[in-house]
Amino acid sequence: MTDSDAAIAEKLSRELDSAFRYRGDLYRLFLDELTAELGAEKAEALMIRTIEKRGREVAAAAFAGFGPNDALAIGEAFLSVSPDGGRMYPTDVERRPDRIAFKVKRCPLKDAWIEAGVGEEKLATLCRIAGAFD
Repeated sequence: MTDSDAAIAEKLSRELDSAFRYRGDLYRLFLDELTAELGAEKAEALMIRTIEKRGREVAAAAFAGFGPNDALAIGEAFLSVSPDGGRMYPTDVERRPDRIAFKVKRCPLKDAWIEAGVGEEKLATLCRIAGAFD
C-alpha cells in the first residue's frame, strides 16, 4: 500500500466513523421527538420494533446459509463483516470449541451520544434501542 493509498484508507475510515456517529445522532433526535409525541415508553418501543425489523432484514441476507446449530460460524461471520475491518467496533473475542463470545469495546453511536452530553439514563435507553439491530 502506498502512502497515498494509506491516506485515502484513513480518510474513508474517518468518514465511515462519522456516518455511524451521524446515525447515532439521528437515533437521539428521533427519540426526543417521539418521546414528546408519544411518551417515553411508547417512543422506545416504537424505535426498538423498527430497528429490530431492519436488523432482521440484514440478518436474513447475511446469515441465510446458517442453521440453528451454527452459532460458532455465525459468530465468525458476524466478526468478519465488522465495519472497517473491525476497527470501528473493536472486540475482545473468546473462542472455545463449543462457543464464541465477544465483547465490543467501542461504539461510535455511543461516542456520539456521550459527546452530545446525553445523561446515563438516556444513554442506557439509546443503547437498548440501538442493540435491537443486533
